[in-house]
Amino acid sequence: MVGQDPEMLQMFLEEANEHLSNLEPDLLLLESNKDNPEQELINRIFRAVHSLKGSAGFFGFENITSLSHVMESLLSLVRDGKLVPTSNMITTLLQGTDLLNQMIADIDNSENIDAVAIKEKLNQLLSGDTDLEMVEIPVEDKENLPDKLSKQFQIPVSELKKALAHGHFLYSVHAYTNKDMKEKGKTPLDYLKNIEKLGNLIGSYADLSTIHGLDDSVTDNEMSFVYLFSSVLEPDLIAIGLEVDESQIQTLEIPEFVEKEFQVLHKPSQDVIKQDEKPVVTQPKKEITQPVTKETVIEKTVEPVKIHEEINEVKPIENTVETILEAKSQPSLKKEATQQKETLRVSVSLLNDLMAFAGELVLARNQLLRMASDAAKNVPGLSAVLQDIDMTTSVLQEKIMNTRMQPISLVFNKFPRMIRELGTKLNKKLQLETTGNEVDLDKSIIENLSDPLTHLVRNCADHAIELPEDRLKKGKPEVGTVWLKAYHEGGKVNIDVIDDGAGIDAKKVLRKALEKNVITEADAKKLTEKQILELIFAPGFSTADQVSDVSGRGVGMDVVKTNIEKLGGSVSLDSKPDHGTTVNLKLPLTLAIIPSLIIKTENMHFALPQVALKELVRVKKGDTHRRIEKVNESPVLRLRNKLLPIVYLNEVLGISKRNEDLEITRVLVLKHDINEFGLVVDEIVGNEEIVVKSIPHFFKTSTCYSGTTIMGDGSVSLILDISGIANKAKLNFNSIKEQEKAIKVEEEIETKVSAEHQNILLFENAEQEFFALNLDLIKRIEKLENSKFEMVGEKEYIEHENKSLRVVRLEHYLPVRSRQSQNEFRYVIIPKLLETPIGIIAHKIIDSLSAQIHIDTENITSKGLIGSALLDNKLVLFPDIYQIVEMAEPEKTSLKTHNENAKYKILVVEDTSFFRTLEKQYFESAGYVVETAFDGLDALKKIASKHYDLFIVDLLMPRMDGYEFTREVRKNAKFINTPCIAVTTLTSEDSRIKAKEAGFDAYEIKIHKDKLLDTVKLLLNAEKFE
Repeated sequence: MVGQDPEMLQMFLEEANEHLSNLEPDLLLLESNKDNPEQELINRIFRAVHSLKGSAGFFGFENITSLSHVMESLLSLVRDGKLVPTSNMITTLLQGTDLLNQMIADIDNSENIDAVAIKEKLNQLLSGDTDLEMVEIPVEDKENLPDKLSKQFQIPVSELKKALAHGHFLYSVHAYTNKDMKEKGKTPLDYLKNIEKLGNLIGSYADLSTIHGLDDSVTDNEMSFVYLFSSVLEPDLIAIGLEVDESQIQTLEIPEFVEKEFQVLHKPSQDVIKQDEKPVVTQPKKEITQPVTKETVIEKTVEPVKIHEEINEVKPIENTVETILEAKSQPSLKKEATQQKETLRVSVSLLNDLMAFAGELVLARNQLLRMASDAAKNVPGLSAVLQDIDMTTSVLQEKIMNTRMQPISLVFNKFPRMIRELGTKLNKKLQLETTGNEVDLDKSIIENLSDPLTHLVRNCADHAIELPEDRLKKGKPEVGTVWLKAYHEGGKVNIDVIDDGAGIDAKKVLRKALEKNVITEADAKKLTEKQILELIFAPGFSTADQVSDVSGRGVGMDVVKTNIEKLGGSVSLDSKPDHGTTVNLKLPLTLAIIPSLIIKTENMHFALPQVALKELVRVKKGDTHRRIEKVNESPVLRLRNKLLPIVYLNEVLGISKRNEDLEITRVLVLKHDINEFGLVVDEIVGNEEIVVKSIPHFFKTSTCYSGTTIMGDGSVSLILDISGIANKAKLNFNSIKEQEKAIKVEEEIETKVSAEHQNILLFENAEQEFFALNLDLIKRIEKLENSKFEMVGEKEYIEHENKSLRVVRLEHYLPVRSRQSQNEFRYVIIPKLLETPIGIIAHKIIDSLSAQIHIDTENITSKGLIGSALLDNKLVLFPDIYQIVEMAEPEKTSLKTHNENAKYKILVVEDTSFFRTLEKQYFESAGYVVETAFDGLDALKKIASKHYDLFIVDLLMPRMDGYEFTREVRKNAKFINTPCIAVTTLTSEDSRIKAKEAGFDAYEIKIHKDKLLDTVKLLLNAEKFE
């Protein structure tokens, strides 16, 4: 290691870590298939140890070289079919791998690490095999060679026999640091890889004979790396393949006893030593006249060589021979012959610097775009240039970010070993299955994933998976399975840790939580089963009855949640008794540069990560379908029949109090774990890619921020933490969900209650455009010839009961079509109880029928229209005849909308959807504030928490009728004097008397709109109905 080049050493360490990271999972895979191992898997394991030994040798790491050499010898016997892999052998090889990892991690002290015990174990597995006899092959004899480096290669006789059996010659090659490496841009490891393509590498070391002291520099002196290998190629082809001078290649002596055994009769065709150059070989060479054939090998060797193995090993070399021969005949192709896909090793610190500068570039781009946006309107071509800069910066930033992306297999690969050892320690049969190993994450996230996943996997093995005998009793396979799954979803990487164990007992969790004072008994009663399960993430919480060296201390799941949330992720848990548990981790792809929504509240800018944003909602004041309400004194947004908890950003940050009286309320619908909530902000500025900076220490105590960023105008803004905001606001998702369930139950009841049979008239205006009216609203229907219709100015009339009657066409007042073809007859529908009599023209009467109808008042809306419904899969519109009359004869209608009516709040209690909607529109058109209830019980719930100035109540309703409801109202001191109007189709005197006894103040026919409005006006002005 004298004069070691730090850059070369770093390359060696990276190569070694790469070999070792693949070695452990491959050994475990070999164990799982030890009865029928794949030859390619064995070869892959052998090559990893072999390459590590070779590269460690020329760096002079004797401890690493000697340990990997013994491991390689054992694997060589497995590869040749002379030893069958066993669990004991795999355990020993894994222990050797651990020791190699330890040496590589502390390379400066690697020679002081004791490897004697593990080498003894490996040698015991090797004992008794005569092919492990060593033979020495001298290369050079330089007196000034460091003592710690062997002057001879020690080669197992079995390796030498195998090389000769395949007709190989033995070579050593010197590769010099300046002319072969520095000038050609190569490293010692590049030569090692190329040699393995041309033949079989046997050993290597660094020749430091030119380094005479500590003051000498490796880069200033020409030193060489020496490689010993075997190959079927001639020396001139070796020179072409390695791109070195033929003078640097030495043909080595074959030990006499081996030579005799194999009757090696051929030597390479030309002498590789040139007298006018620096001699490389000092040993004489024997004459070799004929290469060994496969037939000779089978006859002469003590252990026959299997032909299929020979073909597998020789075939790649034959391909290489063809390539190099082609290159030899075409000099211009020499370089191309050995050229492979170019890769470049870059230090992590350089990548970090590139990432930092990419962040600064993004900031500068944002500032430039903001500053030049106005100027671009006046400078021709500037807009295109700005777009190019924007696009180029984004592409460059993405490419740089990709250099930091690493596969999650780097984390997953450590767990097969852990599962194996935990199974042995816990006397359980365990297996691990992984999917999504190719999913990439930012290097910083990969580095912080190991601890959380370790805790989760250990919990699966210790707590979740049952003992084999218990699993068999439950009808499960005795081998328990743990799955690690990685996949992309919703712009994030999801990692699922799943087991098929016993699941989590929610009752046990709750009992332990109460024992450890994690929650109070009062809080425990409010928790759902899912919330109880999530208590396992509380600090210090554990359901283990005793502490073991595996788990039970109560710090694991807390660490999982804390570490994942620090990475900007979230954790959720789902479990079913006797079916297993799933823990889901959601993680961002990167922590460096993220797309964000820039928002504003109280003139302060904040950045919100877009990955948490689901949608934007504008709530207008007075919107009945999208409004902010109160549940348990907490604001919620009713959005698509769901209740969304609302947080006012200015309030939760402590800037100012909430303002609930806004003309337009801007709500950001955000995802928080499995829940959603709305965040109210003053203004949405726009989208921007931001560079995440660490949060200042004086903000550490605030849970609402996750970092800072520099905006396009140079100002500093805080990045909002969605989880922190939800936690600080103490959102009670459980209460909201219970309220949602109650609303759904009420809607189901309302549907059942409202879906009573109604008698309706179905008619057609234009072709295939259907309308319906409740028969209770219709006085009569006239069928008239077209000649009976007369025009006076722009108005149309007919003769009815010896008087002229104004008639109207629906297409003049509703957004519907007019009829294209005219019939010989037309129909006029004449409504009841109108102060201004008007008829409605219908071109075709289809039928009168009784049907269950639920009127939809949301999808199709228009003035003069109550709503729509589906009848026999046909869309039917329900016109509001009263509004149509007002639209047709505005000068004659007695209805006037008075602003003073808005101060009165009316509750309409009606079980029939049609009449409930119709009456609501009556009073809203008169300026009143109206709410509805679908029966007496529903109405009692509403008046318990709200104030009303008047009740409009139907008499006949299921569950609780109008009589009983009014009696209950009169028992309430708050409503003892509140006017109640009975609105019904019943006209008998007995019904009127019964209504008055129940406490009603007035009795009206529900379809007589004008009379009903007059009565309401009288009662609200304190005039009792008599």
